Amino acid sequence: MAEHTTAASTPMPKFLVTTIAPENQVAKDWLKANPGGVYEGAYEFDRKSEQSSGGEQPVFLMGVTYEGESSIAAEDKGEGKFEGEAVSHAVFTEALAKTGQDLVFYIHGLGKQPKATVEDVHTMQENMKNFVKQGGDALVPPLVVPVDWACADEIAYHVDQASAELAGRALGNFLRGVKQSGIIKTTLNVVAHSMGNRVLRYVGKSAVSDDSSWYTDALQDGVSLHESAPEDLKRDENLFDNLFFVAADIPDTVFEEPDGEEHREQQEHALKSGVAALAVMTKHMHVLHADTDNMLRGSKLVNGWSRRLGIYGPKSVWEKIGNTLEKTESIDGSVNDKNVHVLDCSGWNHNVPSKVGKVTGHGYFATPESVAYYLKHMPKRRM
Repeated sequence: MAEHTTAASTPMPKFLVTTIAPENQVAKDWLKANPGGVYEGAYEFDRKSEQSSGGEQPVFLMGVTYEGESSIAAEDKGEGKFEGEAVSHAVFTEALAKTGQDLVFYIHGLGKQPKATVEDVHTMQENMKNFVKQGGDALVPPLVVPVDWACADEIAYHVDQASAELAGRALGNFLRGVKQSGIIKTTLNVVAHSMGNRVLRYVGKSAVSDDSSWYTDALQDGVSLHESAPEDLKRDENLFDNLFFVAADIPDTVFEEPDGEEHREQQEHALKSGVAALAVMTKHMHVLHADTDNMLRGSKLVNGWSRRLGIYGPKSVWEKIGNTLEKTESIDGSVNDKNVHVLDCSGWNHNVPSKVGKVTGHGYFATPESVAYYLKHMPKRRM
């Protein structure tokens, strides 16, 4: 199976969800005059573009090109112009629905620039196609849709943390709107890698940010997360089929039962972390981790010795989260911890060469083994 892009060039994605600010003046002027609006029209950006100004929605791009071409060469550093047609939420959602495919929204991690994201999406998509072919049936692989939240041009950990928070709030508005539209009949799934899991956390956090009663009602004995959820969150029930937390650069406490104490962000438990809200929004949760992930060991230090979910897996899982998720059997060696499926990927996480010049054991989110795990938990959709 193809694991890395080895062709002379990588095709650009058909769809792109982004929070990257534009470089073309028309788009800049419009967004400045319409803060929080959804811009439509030509949209240009590059690897040095800034994080968008916290709009209520991300930008929805179709027909994405690089320097006017539909692909990007392997030797190109990706410092040129990316361009696409920004469309409305309705047009974008309708176009996704017309594919007839299950959807996998891929949220990248720290420091990922547009070119690297394009290559990662292509690798994941090709491995999905190859896995489906091996099955021998006329099955349709899911469509991988990249979510390109703006990272700093140079590695700036805390800057990217702040950008991830803004992106999570905007992405949550988009995804909730997808369900409300009612036109997508296939499943929505998320693969979040590294700091992309912080983006995912804020999808959950933003779903309950306007109702403080969630943080007390959900703690009551005999009351389920569904029953205590604010009305807006109830409308998002089972929005997703699967959430995959992969090499997650977030605390290992995020699934833990609240203890009634206030904790700093890097030690938050299930309610404050956003994960309890995500449990209401999805049918299944998966944590893919590896205790030989050397990149996350550095993150542990940066975050005040906060143990990372992507190294250790969940410290523990709150029973109310387990009772909220659908009950399914473990496959492929995963451990079922109160209906959260936890997979130790130490057997293959070091198979991926790193672009920083050494094997980090961190970039295994698109390997054939990880992709096979995703697909075995998703519906088989025939042509």
